[in-house]
Amino acid sequence: MSFLTLLNPDLPGQCDPSDVEKGGWFFHPSEYLAPCAAMTVPSVVALAWLFYGYSLYSPARQYKWRKPLSPRVRSTARLLQPFLCVLMVACWVFTCTLKVIKGGPLQAAYMLQPCHIVHAMLTFCTLSSSRLAHIVFDVALSWLFSVVLGIVANWDLSVYTVRFELENWILQHMLLLFLPFYYLYTHRFAPFGQAEFWFGHCLEQLAHVWVFLPISIILGVNVNYMLCPPSALGVVKPFYHYVAASGSTVLAIGLTLGFVKWYIRKIDGGASPSSERKSS
Repeated sequence: MSFLTLLNPDLPGQCDPSDVEKGGWFFHPSEYLAPCAAMTVPSVVALAWLFYGYSLYSPARQYKWRKPLSPRVRSTARLLQPFLCVLMVACWVFTCTLKVIKGGPLQAAYMLQPCHIVHAMLTFCTLSSSRLAHIVFDVALSWLFSVVLGIVANWDLSVYTVRFELENWILQHMLLLFLPFYYLYTHRFAPFGQAEFWFGHCLEQLAHVWVFLPISIILGVNVNYMLCPPSALGVVKPFYHYVAASGSTVLAIGLTLGFVKWYIRKIDGGASPSSERKSS
């Protein structure tokens, strides 16, 4: 018996392919250990190396805007900020409420989906511009690929059956894609270097193994498909953890280290954020 079964001995022995939101074993419990190790070991090694080799999130490593912000943009951003705060909080609360209405209290576990975590991080960034908010914003940038995956994976819009649920989903994902680039454009936040990107990405990989999977087993849900694969993965289902982890890494690199940095150069004409090592 795998120790994973001890978390919930009553978890169904087979997942329901017609409803992958319900928790159930897709593999034998012991077969989850290999993909979990494949996601954990490289992430832990990378995090140790990053902690040793870099002054993570130090002010010296944060991008310095070259172009001064125009007074018009600054005043407009100041006027819009309270509206964005209310909108982000209301959208998050409404999303959580819809989850509970549709599936009961356990459905609230799906607020741990990466899209909703990014929503929570960006909501914090609308409420604060503190040093911690700058760090949270940078982590949100490294998780931004999950918003794109969330849009691509939800091609079947018929699942949104509650009134205003579809409209809320569209609004939420528009906000999650718009806000990071808006806050970069208005200089509310600035990114850090490549080391911080990898730090945030490693946290995302570890969250799947040490947060999403245990909660999925204990509550009998399928948070971010850690128990059962989505139908879209087709023939790669036996290896879907590896495909999802490697694919998300490639997408994250392209989006955060590629597109976001291109966007910064476009609006500011500057260089990429620093990746200097710790001083000895």
